[in-house]
Amino acid sequence: MPSQQQTESEAFVEQRRQEEQTRQGWTTRITLRDYFAAKAMHAILELANTERSSAGEIRIETKLITQAAYKIADAMLEARNQ
Repeated sequence: MPSQQQTESEAFVEQRRQEEQTRQGWTTRITLRDYFAAKAMHAILELANTERSSAGEIRIETKLITQAAYKIADAMLEARNQ
């Protein structure tokens, strides 16, 4: 069993890690909406991968994809609440 001093040290290190992430403008915590949007975005990008331009490049409209992903996430959240 860890001593109280070890537990306090681990909590201190975790707090400093979180503060550094926040200072840098990012965090590892995401909302359920973000999680759903990420899953939706993955599916959208898989579909986009099948539609290649004549040069073999994938055409991606990032703003449209992110908007669509969050619309899907919002619909998923709404369905959970019914």
